[in-house]
Amino acid sequence: MSIFPKSEIVSVRDQIGLWIARTMMHELNNIFAGINGFAQLAKEETVYLNDLLEVVNKEGKRGARLVRLFQEFIHRKPGEIGEIELRSEIEKLLEFFERNWTQKGIQWKIEISQDDKITLDWFRLELFLARTFLELCSFNSAKLFFSAHHLREELELDLTIEVQGLDFPENFFVRILEFGREVFAGSEIGLFGVEEEEVDQTRYYGLWFRLAKTLEQEPALAQSAVG
Repeated sequence: MSIFPKSEIVSVRDQIGLWIARTMMHELNNIFAGINGFAQLAKEETVYLNDLLEVVNKEGKRGARLVRLFQEFIHRKPGEIGEIELRSEIEKLLEFFERNWTQKGIQWKIEISQDDKITLDWFRLELFLARTFLELCSFNSAKLFFSAHHLREELELDLTIEVQGLDFPENFFVRILEFGREVFAGSEIGLFGVEEEEVDQTRYYGLWFRLAKTLEQEPALAQSAVG
């Protein structure tokens, strides 16, 4: 049984949501300023009107998507079990941090099949990933690698964080590990493997999650996902 009450979990979600909201408002301000600029330019440069309208349309859709994703994040509650596409949900969450990370040279790569669907309490895993991503915003540079492997009726999610240089926040690994154990307690998500290693002034953090309740798949599909 978790000693981390649901009310406190939601409180942490709200704190992370506040940071995301502030970041998103800054991003939306840039989007709307850009749209206004392109709209003014379209009045003067009628020759390029179609190209300008295409940019305005693209930026408008991006702003609307950020708002929609934020609404999904802030209204999700612990204990709500549902089917998700793992890669798609991770990509959605990363959109909130993309601008900050790009400016700081933080890179990421997702090697997860679009066919990897799973039924679980996504709130808990999303909250843990959001907290980890938020911690990474204080890094000057880092690389993230996501991968997934099928293990019988379970799905193993691997997250490796590579930090170059030694200017990383103190006790980073300890903080996210303790938070993960509390958030996942009493759920079907198992944080079953951890590793911390330093090689040539590069620090590696490895986290492995055992996700239960994967959806039934055809043998060929499961085999292709592993490969």
